[in-house]
Amino acid sequence: MNAKRILFIVLCVLLAAVLVLTGIALSKFKGFLGLDNTPAPTEPTTPSEAPTDPQSTEHVHDYALTETIKATCTGYGWNVYTCKTCDHLYMPTSERTDPLGHGYDNGKVTEADCTNGGFTEYTCTRCGLTNIPAESQKAPLGHNWDHGRVFVATCESGGYTEFTCMRCNLVEKRDPTDPLGHQFDNVIESPATCTEDAYTLELCSRPGCGGQNKIVEENTATGHSPGQWHFQGPNAFYLHCSTCAYSLRETAGEGIAYDILLDQHQPMTDETGAAYTHHSVIIGVPDDASVKPFTYTVNDYLGDESLTLSYQIGVGFVMTFLVDGVEQSYSIDHTAPLTITIPPTGIPTIE
Repeated sequence: MNAKRILFIVLCVLLAAVLVLTGIALSKFKGFLGLDNTPAPTEPTTPSEAPTDPQSTEHVHDYALTETIKATCTGYGWNVYTCKTCDHLYMPTSERTDPLGHGYDNGKVTEADCTNGGFTEYTCTRCGLTNIPAESQKAPLGHNWDHGRVFVATCESGGYTEFTCMRCNLVEKRDPTDPLGHQFDNVIESPATCTEDAYTLELCSRPGCGGQNKIVEENTATGHSPGQWHFQGPNAFYLHCSTCAYSLRETAGEGIAYDILLDQHQPMTDETGAAYTHHSVIIGVPDDASVKPFTYTVNDYLGDESLTLSYQIGVGFVMTFLVDGVEQSYSIDHTAPLTITIPPTGIPTIE
């Protein structure tokens, strides 16, 4: 490449740079000199605002109607145009329709009652908005009380006057009074018995009350007073309290140390000719009439000196005797009637 060609390229480059700088400078001063025809930018429009009409630009918009926004109760209606080339939106104010306004129904009436006010509520048939005009509002009616029903005080409950609203049936109690308290004027003295303590019974004298107060004297019951045992039949006795005639006992109590009384009879001979001694044995406590006695019959073939009778607590009636010089014993339940026969040898028989 020769020098001339290089110089030519450099000059072309410098000329292009000068043209670019000149264009930039002119664009800066066009506005100042009033030579700029480019329209000023406008604020974007929305369906609720009126847009500005399009101004002339280097690009000429080609609009087509793309949407119609219907007017609502509170919002405008619009025709929306869109540029086929650049999608710019245009909504002419000349084609705008005004808001429809609310279309209310005939209203729903709520009547006032004793505590709540009344009103008429209107509802828009398009958007559902409700409206309660001030002129439709009414104050609460207040309760309409009857003349009242008086409840007098009693011994335990206070008195009051009961009022009832004749509109809503609300019940309200007023003018309370204190309970009267019992008036214990009637007094009944009850002495102690065998099983119950003495007490004083105070009765309220106010009509229709029936209240009572029992004052007990603790630990004053006298307890039963046993009488004498009475013979009722073979090995059958009964005992009653001498104070209240209560039947105290039909069988001997457990855990009592009983005496054994031996009533010795004369020697006897049975049908075989064997000799024996007949005994009537009474188990009881002679000094305590409350203890029931029991009678047993013992036929001793061994001789008086060989027979020992005793009673052991928890064991019963015990007989001890000698057989061929060897001591033996036999225990039985003392609460049943029986006859004991002790032979010369062997174990006693019980009937």
